[in-house]
Amino acid sequence: MVNILVFYTGERPWNAASKLSELVEVDERFTACFHDYKMNLIEIKGNTSYNFNEEDVYNLFYICRSIYYMSKYL
Repeated sequence: MVNILVFYTGERPWNAASKLSELVEVDERFTACFHDYKMNLIEIKGNTSYNFNEEDVYNLFYICRSIYYMSKYL
């Protein structure tokens, strides 16, 4: 199983690829074997309105955001 998780810390909203097929060209002979993985995006700086159903996921996001902001002051 492959999960792609992107922690984005840019100044502007994310406007790049959101799935693997937007990053690579696949020869039509191999399209049947190609799995178009979705990138799960978490914008560390911008979006604070994520609604997590799992406390562990919320805690992970909170820790990542805290590390990012603390690293700016070190």
